Amino acid sequence: MTTTVQPTTDTLISSTQRTIGILAKRSIRNIRRLPSAFFPALAMPIFNMIVFAGTFFAVTKIPGFPTDRSINWYMPLGIMMGAAFGGVGLGFTAIRDIETGFYDRLRMTPTSRLSLVLGPLTGTLVRIVMMTTIVIVLGVALGARFTGGVLGVLCLGLDPKDGFQAFLAVLTTALALRQLSARLRAR
Repeated sequence: MTTTVQPTTDTLISSTQRTIGILAKRSIRNIRRLPSAFFPALAMPIFNMIVFAGTFFAVTKIPGFPTDRSINWYMPLGIMMGAAFGGVGLGFTAIRDIETGFYDRLRMTPTSRLSLVLGPLTGTLVRIVMMTTIVIVLGVALGARFTGGVLGVLCLGLDPKDGFQAFLAVLTTALALRQLSARLRAR
């Protein structure tokens, strides 16, 4: 006679958290393994921030313009662009994982399906924080000043870009998973 042991809620939560952590670390590790997927997403926001700040510096001469430094105005643009690229990058990573069969192997493991989505999403959030930090440091080096002080920097790091990035990440991941579902039905 065999008995089946039902896992407790604490065990399931612990397993889900562990899986999220492992998949997030894998996503971050891919920065080193596939720099071609990370550096363009970092270079383009930096490039646009520098080019727009230099090209449109005269906009600060408009009466009533909220700042006297154009870099203050265009640095948030670079941060938003980096967040958007990070979210879309998650979708491309999910497509690559589906095409290589990685998701098929993950789906056979005894883990929560939620962790298969939240793990890469968490890794992408860490990548976005890294990009945001680099853009802010470079912006400060180019002369950006935060009139809001430390609170202004925190608000810049926690602005609606995180919601936008999450939306793009979930949207592109959903499209990738829909592709996987269609492929499985076709078999």
